[in-house]
Amino acid sequence: MTVNGDILQLEDVAKRFSVRRSPFAPRRSIRAVDGVNLTVRSGETLGLVGESGCGKSTLARLILKLHDVSTGRISFLGQQVHDARGRNLSRYRRQVQAVFQDPFSSLSPRMTAGQIVAEPMIVNGGLSSRETDERVADLFDKVGLNPAWMERYPHEFSGGQRQRIAIARGISLNPKLLVLDEPVSALDLSVRAQILNLLKDLQRNLGLSYLLISHDLPVVSRICTRIAVMYLGRIVEIGPAREIVANPRHPYTKALFSAVLPEHPRAHHQRIELEGEVPSPLDIPSGCRFRTRCPIAVERCEVEPPANLMINSDHMAECHFAIEKPNHGGELK
Repeated sequence: MTVNGDILQLEDVAKRFSVRRSPFAPRRSIRAVDGVNLTVRSGETLGLVGESGCGKSTLARLILKLHDVSTGRISFLGQQVHDARGRNLSRYRRQVQAVFQDPFSSLSPRMTAGQIVAEPMIVNGGLSSRETDERVADLFDKVGLNPAWMERYPHEFSGGQRQRIAIARGISLNPKLLVLDEPVSALDLSVRAQILNLLKDLQRNLGLSYLLISHDLPVVSRICTRIAVMYLGRIVEIGPAREIVANPRHPYTKALFSAVLPEHPRAHHQRIELEGEVPSPLDIPSGCRFRTRCPIAVERCEVEPPANLMINSDHMAECHFAIEKPNHGGELK
């Protein structure tokens, strides 16, 4: 896949929410996203993985401008957009669209499929009624739906067909970036493969970039150019998909991908079981935030936050021992 520069850049992006545990307790700050640096390149699929509650969806909402950042900067095609308002915000949102997990709940049951796909074009204007209808028919064809079905309602389609409608709506304004939040997790395996192939074809034909958020590690491994691993609000490892899968350097990444069954039943496979629970974002551990569950943690991990160690020019891990072994002789098992 050809990569022609960066399309989206996040620099030290953070999002904090003020909460209280009970009506009489003082308010405290949750660091849902905590100093994230991330780049999406033109024409690539960047996978974002991690356990539930790690901040993936909050990060997606920051990118989609559904939340405002607390600190940090977001740039799109070289222009700062984290504080965009008015026309600048509308222009940005036309270029960054989303496809969500459950197509049935994300599509209005009171609108026909054609109206659903046409709505973004009508809101943004610029096309006549005839041109809009022609564009909708063309989009149906692009996503593998019969244009004759434009008058049907969402409940008349299967799950896979509804997701095709959602994708058609997502590309209706010719965006440059699609945020895909678990786009196939609610679908059957056979339908899942069809939707993934459709996304790959659209990316190739339309020059799209994808940010794919998923718990499905085999899917992420198969279709992503690079993979970013998130834990408690931070990116702890990022690099080319093949390197992340074959040679992860952060203990958390190793544990995540060890849960994926090998393709061949006789292949050697060792599952890494993490002990303990994921800490609350209200009480993030000192030093390395993963140390309370890490099988190789040492005293240094408790007092010194790890820096971003560069494995090579395109592979980073936030771990003291991403390159060398800990001094107690343990290994990244």
